[in-house]
Amino acid sequence: MNRIPLNRLKIMNILTLSNLLLILVCTSSCHHGVVNNSTTDVGEKSPTETVTFVPSEHDELDLSKVSPVEFLKYLEDSYIPSDANETLFVHFYTVWSCPENWITANDVQELDKYIFDDRPCRPAVSCFSSKLPTKNSTVGHEARYLIEGYFKGRYPHALVSTDWQSGSNR
Repeated sequence: MNRIPLNRLKIMNILTLSNLLLILVCTSSCHHGVVNNSTTDVGEKSPTETVTFVPSEHDELDLSKVSPVEFLKYLEDSYIPSDANETLFVHFYTVWSCPENWITANDVQELDKYIFDDRPCRPAVSCFSSKLPTKNSTVGHEARYLIEGYFKGRYPHALVSTDWQSGSNR
């Protein structure tokens, strides 16, 4: 059996780490964004269409300085509707960090008032996600997503809020 020399293993590990660092740098430059693609269905993109990413240059919300309800209202207030040409315009919010125990039991009671709200809002996306959302969200969905974050003990608890389904184990 052939053994790999120790210095060759170190070089292989360094190359692997440098590749991972390169991927991280490339994806982190994608900050917040907009997905722009044509659609014929209710917010779902067709498999043949191209997704165009346009970074957003504003919105650095410090979650340690706002409550989850204020964050939910921010997602609604900063929502940009799709244009009249049936072009899907998804402007999402990237969550870079979130304080531990940010969502409290009192917040859950307040968020519960919004769970059936069907007004459109921006979806939340983890900074670790390599996937962009393909549809907008609703206030009710994001409220349920925040509540689930309380029960899971972390927010965001999924990579893309619109990919998470109420009652799922994801």
